[in-house]
Amino acid sequence: MPTLTLTDRYIASIKAGTARVEYIDEKVPGLALRVTPNGAKSWTVRYRHRGRLRRVTLGSVSVISLAKARERVRDLLHDASKGVDVATEKQAGRRAQTIGELANLYIAKWAKPRK
Repeated sequence: MPTLTLTDRYIASIKAGTARVEYIDEKVPGLALRVTPNGAKSWTVRYRHRGRLRRVTLGSVSVISLAKARERVRDLLHDASKGVDVATEKQAGRRAQTIGELANLYIAKWAKPRK
């Protein structure tokens, strides 16, 4: 994991290797650029919560610029310093109820008692 000052020009010049590589930004601790063997580049945040190393993916380099990634990382690290576990919140958002679950709940609590 090389540590260097990331620039837009350097990010564009990075080529995919045989293994996944993370480039750590010197300007904003916690920001990392992950490059996969198939050439996908994405931003990740690394931080510690209650002694455990946590990681959150922000998005693709083609969608989020370097400046926006640094800004979002500062916000996330600020929240993490207050004790908020951003990774757990993101996972909880994925576990929201589906339409099928809501339909079953509607049938059980409203439709069946009134039929």
